[in-house]
Amino acid sequence: MKAAQLYAYDKEMNVDLKIETVPEPTISDPEDVIVRVGAAGLCRTDLHIIEGVWRDVMDAEGALLPYIMGHENAGWVIDGNPARRKWREKCTMMCGYRFLILWIEKSSSSG
Repeated sequence: MKAAQLYAYDKEMNVDLKIETVPEPTISDPEDVIVRVGAAGLCRTDLHIIEGVWRDVMDAEGALLPYIMGHENAGWVIDGNPARRKWREKCTMMCGYRFLILWIEKSSSSG
């Protein structure tokens, strides 16, 4: 899969994101789902991340980079375990359903 990755923080925003091939995600927890992203966007939050505004909070250990950018995504669930979802009774999560991801606490190419 392709991802826009950040390799360095820069207050002046003179940084190029690198579009690279990263490993396909895998299900590693009963709460995980895999989403085929149909559209993704960068917003001001992403620009703050590039600027390093939240570096002390998000990356105090200096281990976050490279960071996959973009947390405003829309797509289709293509894999997961809907029978084990805690919120199954309130929201039916099934393969093929479309949904919008408003915020991801951490982006990961592994789950």
